[in-house]
Amino acid sequence: ELMEACQDLPDPLPEFIILTCYEDFPYIKKALEYQAIDYIIKLGLKPQELSLAVERALKKVEARNASASFEHPENYMVIQNYKDKFILKLLHSLFDSTEQFTLQANELDLSFHADKYAASYCLISDCPPISMENDQYVILFNNTFSMLSNILTKYIPFHIVSLDMKHFCILFEFYENSPYYDLQAFSDILRETFDMVHNYFNVTILCAVGGY
Repeated sequence: ELMEACQDLPDPLPEFIILTCYEDFPYIKKALEYQAIDYIIKLGLKPQELSLAVERALKKVEARNASASFEHPENYMVIQNYKDKFILKLLHSLFDSTEQFTLQANELDLSFHADKYAASYCLISDCPPISMENDQYVILFNNTFSMLSNILTKYIPFHIVSLDMKHFCILFEFYENSPYYDLQAFSDILRETFDMVHNYFNVTILCAVGGY
């Protein structure tokens, strides 16, 4: 009855774990209809079972909170702006100390535990004949930037920051257990990614990658 009443509340709704002595199927079915995290029978309950249910509930709440950042672009953009400034400071060695770097990284929830890193400088070249002052160019740049990020995310961890409407930097993370730890494999996925972007938007991306 509580779950049913909550359906009329505005989002976000609570997450429910049912802990009960009733093993009746109609109750289980109703709980599933209202998207309960789990329906746990008290008889024979093990601590691990309840713990896993709570973990699933927490993950669902965390995922919802993350998506809320995108639903409120002003919050997301402020955080992203701080992260971009942090990466630029890192690329230009502007931190006064390791402590300052660590403190700001933790505040922005940025992790730096890779085995190797490589910085790259990228240029969007050979664009279609659109003026850089034109709104169409801004849309083209944003779409190119977004598609590039979405494709690379499938292969390798990275931080990306735009410098202007033609240039951007990518800080790549390399882990020994990754297939892209090998330099040739890494070069291949970059070429494939840039080719996909070119085929879609008819723009050429030039990229110089520094040493590890």
